[in-house]
Amino acid sequence: MTLKIDVMLSYSVMDAAKRATELERAGVDGVFTFENAHDLFFPLVAAAPVCSLDLMTNVAIAFPRSPLHLANAAYDLHQLSGGRFRLGLGSQIKPHIERRYGATGVSRSPT
Repeated sequence: MTLKIDVMLSYSVMDAAKRATELERAGVDGVFTFENAHDLFFPLVAAAPVCSLDLMTNVAIAFPRSPLHLANAAYDLHQLSGGRFRLGLGSQIKPHIERRYGATGVSRSPT
């Protein structure tokens, strides 16, 4: 069994390419991004052509995004990275969906 090490790439696109090359030289296997004040796809786009690391979104929040836009972004990253991209997709709690993203939250029915 081989242990792989994945670490966070960058909060922003601005230093993502440089950080990806540094992490690859350090022996990291993959990098991920997550939802924050910046788009989570842009750092991966910057890193894809300059490294051979696995590229992942930790969790891309699905509800505030257009499904078509999300699919196109994931497919483009898949092609740009030569198949090294993995999309982590998830939801968020209703208050975040409504206040942070300005979308309508989905209520769960009692089971």
